[in-house]
Amino acid sequence: MQRTEYLQQLSATTLETPRLLLKALDHSALPDMFEYGSMPEFYTNLDSKPFQTYADAEYYFDRLMDLVENYNSLYWAIWHKKDQKVIGTGGIRHYNAEKNEAEGTLGISPLYQKEGLAVESFGFIHDHCFNEIGVDEIYGIVSSEHAKSIKMLDRIGYVKKHTLQNHFTKLDGRKYDAYNYVVTRNDFNNNHALKKFLSGLNS
Repeated sequence: MQRTEYLQQLSATTLETPRLLLKALDHSALPDMFEYGSMPEFYTNLDSKPFQTYADAEYYFDRLMDLVENYNSLYWAIWHKKDQKVIGTGGIRHYNAEKNEAEGTLGISPLYQKEGLAVESFGFIHDHCFNEIGVDEIYGIVSSEHAKSIKMLDRIGYVKKHTLQNHFTKLDGRKYDAYNYVVTRNDFNNNHALKKFLSGLNS
């Protein structure tokens, strides 16, 4: 079986963390995606704007599903167990079979960007992609101004490789840099600080 076919077959795998359930993205996530996607604070360091209508959320959802169905990507809806709400989405996209690499992606509701929930969800996603699927390397592109995301990538084990000059454009037209980060399977598996944090969530 080719790895791209294998990746598509794993799209429905549910991942359970101490506080979250990561389920294959489907339409049940849309109402909550619209709720947090309508918050202006969610877009502070993004080059897009909040959803104005439910149709905006549907359009964005369809774009994610197109990635899953046609561009070798995996997306999970991140369900908060206690609140029974979708608080974000995450996964890998544009898997390259020749290089055995993919781009990591994560978005968390502004109401849940505390208590390490981003690290918890992204950590389990990486563990699954590296140690169950067998991906060798995951990279990320993050705004140079997005301090929270940079801190989260550092905790996962990413290393900054280079700067992408004027990569993003704000809605007001201002251009700003992005950083390219990379984490390998070996570096992730030897990230003892991350393992200690994740294992502590069970205590």
